Amino acid sequence: MRKKVISKILLVIGGFFLILTFNFFATLTACKKSQNLSQRNGFFNKHANDLLVENWSEELIERYGIHSEANVADKLLSIALPVDKSDYYGMLQKKIAELIPKESQRSTVDLWINGGNPNSVSSCAILGGMGPLSDARILDLIIRKLKEKNVSDRCTIKLMSAPPPRAFFEVISDIQRYLINLHLFLNADNHQHRVYLASNTAHIYFNFLNTLARGKVVNLTEYVVDRAESCVEHPHVLIIGTKVARKKRLYEKLFEKKGVQYANVNSEQQEVVQEEINKTKAGRSQADDDTLYNIICDGIKAQKIKGTPVNVLLLGCTELSIALEGKLDELKRLGVVVLDSEELFAEKISIDIERFEEKEPFLSHITYSHFEKLEYLIRE
Repeated sequence: MRKKVISKILLVIGGFFLILTFNFFATLTACKKSQNLSQRNGFFNKHANDLLVENWSEELIERYGIHSEANVADKLLSIALPVDKSDYYGMLQKKIAELIPKESQRSTVDLWINGGNPNSVSSCAILGGMGPLSDARILDLIIRKLKEKNVSDRCTIKLMSAPPPRAFFEVISDIQRYLINLHLFLNADNHQHRVYLASNTAHIYFNFLNTLARGKVVNLTEYVVDRAESCVEHPHVLIIGTKVARKKRLYEKLFEKKGVQYANVNSEQQEVVQEEINKTKAGRSQADDDTLYNIICDGIKAQKIKGTPVNVLLLGCTELSIALEGKLDELKRLGVVVLDSEELFAEKISIDIERFEEKEPFLSHITYSHFEKLEYLIRE
């Protein structure tokens, strides 16, 4: 009797996943057909809104009904900006974070940054969403570095900021849409030649995402580790990052391969670090909060007391530099080299954009699945 019940349960579960798989591929096929059609029609030439106002983010949010505590995970904001107005994206994400602290309830943003030079183009794609505010900051850093090199006019950047479902019921209801749109972004026709992950923790899934993108994803954490290895003689690195990255030993494994010494804060301190990261993701200002700074100072002192002083501090989460804004110089006075992973991510991406030139930029529009689409274009 018990075996029959178990068999029936397994049959039901198997049937559920079979239906889910069939629906996944059917939807994916339909989306690809829709995507090809929209590309032929020249999407961004047809949808133009040249209304340039200082409070454009507030107006955009009001227009599309994004209000306080709303769940707008089913909305897609499709935005195109010239490179000199890329900071508008940061303003938008800050406003959304103020209204909707919970990341998984925020809308997906499909952003296209165009440098404007049709004769010399280097394109790349950035997959974000695990920290929309840090997505905006890394974009600002990339553009700033490109402007310093006088090559910002040749960049074409596609960024998808798609907050992943996290809670159990969110995963059940939204994981199919999330995976389909992830697939579409990573495999758009005539698309980017290089894809970057705007999150340290997302690199836990590097092999899966790189397979999905057919080998186009660049491992930015390896670049960070190379910089840590070469920044001082005999580096001993204190790693500060998310709980998940630590549990999966994201940086620990890479340092072990290089033979680089590393250390972590204790488990209680790790819990506090994660809380501070979560506050930053929710858009809460921590300008007057020294909690994170004190945790790092204690971690550095603990290693010195043990007789194994660290000489490198790795901020292994892109939210940390936002949370520590204004305190990074103070950390450097503690006698350690501070490596901001977000700064290094932007450095690597800007180097690649400068180095690689393509004959044709990728097409800017992707038709995503199961979204109420909201389109907005700013042109000069």
